[in-house]
Order: sequence, then structure tokens, then C-alpha cells
Amino acid sequence: MNRTLHARGHGFSLVETLLTLSVASSAVMAVIGLLAISLSLGQQCRTQTAAGQLAQRLAMAWRTEVQPPHLLLVDQSLNALLPPEAADKTQAAYDTGSLHPAAAYFASISAQPAPAGETNGAIRLLIRVESPASAPAGRRKVHHYVTLAPP
Repeated sequence: MNRTLHARGHGFSLVETLLTLSVASSAVMAVIGLLAISLSLGQQCRTQTAAGQLAQRLAMAWRTEVQPPHLLLVDQSLNALLPPEAADKTQAAYDTGSLHPAAAYFASISAQPAPAGETNGAIRLLIRVESPASAPAGRRKVHHYVTLAPP
């Protein structure tokens, strides 16, 4: 009689093993899901940071009297891929999506007079940064920036 009770006390039953495996697999799946979300958020943060830096560079170029081209195609390092003289090629790439392997962003800048009474003749700079550059015009993430520049 002691033998049967003693034999039942060793090891795990099939139900206990399956329950443990299901709990462990659920925990692993939750960690994998969090990893995927964090990778996506990291990519979004990199894109927003680069877009902000590009907008800052364009605004600074405008303020220092070096008028940037209306539309730019830039890489991950925020360097222009096409010269300002190639505005027609840049516009064509903007409409259909760039085929250049290093293309990351399109940036455009336009100037408007600031609303009367708000500033002393300042110019409102509207900067638009779009990514990814390989996507067609309507399928990109768009970042808008507005700043004032002296007249």
C-alpha cells in the first residue's frame, strides 16, 4: 500500500505539463509582441527625429540667405541626392516614388507672409518632410513644420 502512494508522488501528470507549457508559451508570445511594437516605435522615432533635423536645416538655410530648392530628395544622412539644377527629375521622382536606393525623404519648403499684426513683416516658412521616398506621393508619412523667418 505504501508503494502505490509513493509511486504517485513522483513526476508530473500530462495535464500539469500541458498547462505549464501553455502558460510559458503565452508569456513568450507576449514578449515577442512587445518586441515587435518596440521595433516599430523605434523606427517611427528615427523618422520623426530625422524629419525634424531636416526641417531645421532647411529653415536655417532660408534664414542665412541661401535659398534652398523648393523640393529636395535626401538620404538617411540628410544629404541631397540630386542637385538643385535637377528640379524636374526631383519632381518626377516625387510623383512616382524615388528609385534611388539611398533615397529616404522628400522635403519641400515654401514661404508665405505671416498674418498681419502678429509679427513685424516676418515670413512664415512651411516645411513638409515625407517618408519613405520610395513610396508614391499619396502613400507617404507627412511631417509638417512651421517657423518664422526675418523678412
